[in-house]
Amino acid sequence: MGLCVTAFANDLRVTLDTWEDLVLLRALVTELPDKPPACSEVVATLSARPDRVAINSGVGQKPLEAG
Repeated sequence: MGLCVTAFANDLRVTLDTWEDLVLLRALVTELPDKPPACSEVVATLSARPDRVAINSGVGQKPLEAG
């Protein structure tokens, strides 16, 4: 089960399904505080770094399946 954030961050892909996702998450971890970040911290960090967002922007989101 995943977390879906809509409206203010629906353009961001923060999940780990592909190699590009892993590259982004590794880069993101180096920029966040040394504690579990709040969702708003992740969004703010990525919003300030479009170069990071571009890392996995070409990966299509899989649709959620009912069930």
